[in-house]
Amino acid sequence: GRIDPVLLKATEEEHAELATLLRHGKPAAISSQRSEVSEDKGPDPLPCFRGPRGHARRGRVSKIDFEDDCVRVAVDAVEGEATVTVRLTGTWKAELEEAPWMLAPGDPVHLLSQEPRETVTLSDTTPELLVVHPEILVNATAVAATAGCLRRALISMEFGGGPSNLACEVGTLVHDSVQACLAAGDFSVVARGAALQGAIRRKAAAVWSLGVSDHQLREAAEPMVEVAAQWAQVAFGHRLDPGKGVRRFLGAEQNFSSHRLGLRGKIDGLVEWNEAFCADDPSLHAPRVAALEIKTGKPHATHMGQLGIYGVLMEEAYRGHGVSKRGCLLYIGKAPSESRKEVPASMLSALIRNRNSIAATLARRGQATDAPQWPAPIQQPGECGRCFNRTECALVHGLFEGGTAESFGDEELFQAAAGVSEARKEYIVRWMRAVEAESRSESLDRASLWMKGSGHGAWALGPTQEVDGAPAWFFRGSGELPPG
Repeated sequence: GRIDPVLLKATEEEHAELATLLRHGKPAAISSQRSEVSEDKGPDPLPCFRGPRGHARRGRVSKIDFEDDCVRVAVDAVEGEATVTVRLTGTWKAELEEAPWMLAPGDPVHLLSQEPRETVTLSDTTPELLVVHPEILVNATAVAATAGCLRRALISMEFGGGPSNLACEVGTLVHDSVQACLAAGDFSVVARGAALQGAIRRKAAAVWSLGVSDHQLREAAEPMVEVAAQWAQVAFGHRLDPGKGVRRFLGAEQNFSSHRLGLRGKIDGLVEWNEAFCADDPSLHAPRVAALEIKTGKPHATHMGQLGIYGVLMEEAYRGHGVSKRGCLLYIGKAPSESRKEVPASMLSALIRNRNSIAATLARRGQATDAPQWPAPIQQPGECGRCFNRTECALVHGLFEGGTAESFGDEELFQAAAGVSEARKEYIVRWMRAVEAESRSESLDRASLWMKGSGHGAWALGPTQEVDGAPAWFFRGSGELPPG
């Protein structure tokens, strides 16, 4: 996608700040006219760097106290003796009391707050956030899927989205075709046909596995692509109208990640539209970049969550400059339906808490703790029956959690999954143990690198190589080279 050249320019102060950051691992105490965050007020007890959501401070949990009105968490700086106190209230407090294994002394955390205070209070509605195990980048789709069921999100991460079916493949074809037409700026009949044919050709293996013909897929997908063309005709026909038109399409399938928030995601599309920024005078508007998500199914609560995660990822990437606070959900059904919404702070707070739960579950695996390998089943047959991962969920409960049909909550579904052959069950157990061992090793490596300071790191003597005819030894590692 195209990036505005203005975003690539930096002031001399910002270059100085970056140079200081690279040398010492800490930002210089400067203010910039380009920054939308207020400058530092007073000394900051933890190393921090500024971003669109305020100050992000890196530290390690040293102590946790459960009190009547809050959970008090002490966070020590990675280097030095500075400590910040984090007061968890509301749902932050309730969830940690229910699952105390999610946070333990020694855990790496990121604290995001508007001002660098020595005591920060987190509630359901405040913008302050605590990110646990930020070295684990959790997929935005998985975080959004936690709406209603934390277990579904983690199982889909590890086992995939479930078996393929015609509706899923048609949805993928429509996505690919609409994105191709948006990128080309052409929704003519010829362009739609070419885009759809190319998408079908790329899905040849999936088409074969479903036992359907190209013609059947085209017949199912063509009406939806035509509906998208109707939306594009209206949206791009009001390019200069604030709150209505789309000025241009910037790119499809854009990857974003944030190590401040421990999140990553791939956005269907980036669009730029005119957005009014003055309530008293709607004629005052400016171009803003927004996330466009294309949906071929019915509206669901997870869609708003997905849009919220994408919004904060874009804020991080663009440093908050020129990013709309609203995203766009485009539903392609019998008629186009567009929804532009801003995700409230309470929902973002809930999403980050769910993200923390996933990250903590992954980090705790293999450790001698009370942490479960997966969140508990929700025991709702109606919801479970519609889940794409219902078979994997039941197998996991029986094979790894020692569960029964009663504890699973859906006897029919549990018994159906139990019908898998013993050889296949044994294979699944061996496979998951290997995956967990590999994941645990990677997690330890990530955490150790994440918590290193700017002093001497871990260095190891590498293999000998010939350089200009003479033997040379190479060091691998981080931090300053050790003496001698």
